[in-house]
Amino acid sequence: AGARGGGGARSGGVGGARGGGGGGGTASGGKQGVAGGRGGPAQTAAQINRANQLNPCHAAYHSSRGHAGYPAPSGPAPVAAEAPDTAASRNRANQLNPYHAGYWQGRGIEPGPVNDKLYHGTPSLEASAGIKMSGFKPSVGGLLGGGVYVTEDLSKAKAFAGADGQVLRTAVNPGRVCEVDASSARRHGHSEQQWQRSYDAAHVKAGLGVKRAEHCVKDPQRVAYIGVVRD
Repeated sequence: AGARGGGGARSGGVGGARGGGGGGGTASGGKQGVAGGRGGPAQTAAQINRANQLNPCHAAYHSSRGHAGYPAPSGPAPVAAEAPDTAASRNRANQLNPYHAGYWQGRGIEPGPVNDKLYHGTPSLEASAGIKMSGFKPSVGGLLGGGVYVTEDLSKAKAFAGADGQVLRTAVNPGRVCEVDASSARRHGHSEQQWQRSYDAAHVKAGLGVKRAEHCVKDPQRVAYIGVVRD
C-alpha cells in the first residue's frame, strides 16, 4: 500500500495510495489523505456553484449570462478577480487621467495647470463620436487660426453644437497663453493669428472682437475630452 501511495509508513499507506499523496503518519492521517486525494478540503455548495458559473462547459455558465434555453442561475454570482495593483497598472491609470502629470507626459506635453471648465461644441453626433474615440483634431481656420476651439461660455458652445450636435466638456493644459484683442488687431491692421509663432494657445475675452469669449489651442494633444454636457 505504501508503494502504491508514493511511499510511506504502513499506518498511513491507505491514505497515501488512494490519495496519491504519500503516507507517513497515523491512521487518522491516512483518512485525511483519502479526502485530499479526491480534491482537497470539501468544497461548499457556494464554491461549487461559483466554479460552475465560470466553466463554459457547464449549464450554470450560460444560465448566469441569460443565454436562452438554460434555467435561471442559483446561488451567488461569480466574483471577478481584481486586477493586481502594480507599478505598471498605476502608471497606466495615471496616463489616462488628465489631472495627473503622467497623462500629459505620455503625450509629449509639459505638465502644467489644467482648466476643466472649457467646452467644445460639435455640430453632429458623428463628430462627437470621433472625438471620443480618437481625440480632437485642429481646425484649418477660424478667427485665431488653426487649432482646437473651446470656450468657458457654455451658451456659446451650445449655439455652435445646435440641435443635432453635442457639447463636450474638456480639460485643457494650455501652456503659454497669449491674450488677444481681436478688435484692436483689426483696427491696426494686425493679424489675430500672430500668436501662433510663439505661444501654445490664445484667449480672446468677450467684447474684444468677439461677443463671447473663446480659446484656441494650437496642439490638440493639449485638450482632453472628459465628458458630455447634459441639459
